[in-house]
Amino acid sequence: MKNFLALLLGIVVASPVFAQVSLFQRDPEIGRVYLGLGSGVTDFNNPKFSSVSWSRFDSRGTPYKILGGYQFNRFYAVEIAYSQLGKTDSAGIFTANDGEAFNYTSSRHKSSATAASFRYSPLPGGAISPFVKLGVSRVTNEHSLSGFRLAGAFSQSSKQTETRPYYAIGALIQVSEDLSLSLEVEDFGKVGSNAINAVPALIHPRTVSASIIRRF
Repeated sequence: MKNFLALLLGIVVASPVFAQVSLFQRDPEIGRVYLGLGSGVTDFNNPKFSSVSWSRFDSRGTPYKILGGYQFNRFYAVEIAYSQLGKTDSAGIFTANDGEAFNYTSSRHKSSATAASFRYSPLPGGAISPFVKLGVSRVTNEHSLSGFRLAGAFSQSSKQTETRPYYAIGALIQVSEDLSLSLEVEDFGKVGSNAINAVPALIHPRTVSASIIRRF
């Protein structure tokens, strides 16, 4: 009887410890790899120079991205994402100082970015968890320009790849234990030169996107 009471007392004393260990192991936020797919809208923020008479000015594209990360705990995660930021296509007429007119039939941007970041969630565990992300992005911008001038048809292109600070703010909306919806605004930094023949090759892409996140 005494042995039974001692065993019962030991179980009662130890049960909170076992409960904590079990809770730690079942916590869906700790030590999880996650993958995601998303899309939204990119604003390239390319300058609209007043020296060009634009017949069509396009500064927005449709991005697509794939991402993956590792959740250390409820607060911290590391993440890497690759994004096709989208395309723009503008047209207009530029008159040079000597009076010659350049008819730009197409001024196109095509951009992509790889971002590596550290994610922090200040209020984890709820149905909606806000977060911030800080890191670096490697952005490639391809700009092509074609049209006509007095001397005939012309075309030129440039490609620039630069590393810039990256940040994002957003929120995770819990759908199930393993699925979440991520809504975020991302800033990839400025990339490119100011102008090519008065047409902006400079971009500062920012995206608003929604992604489905699956944890494993």
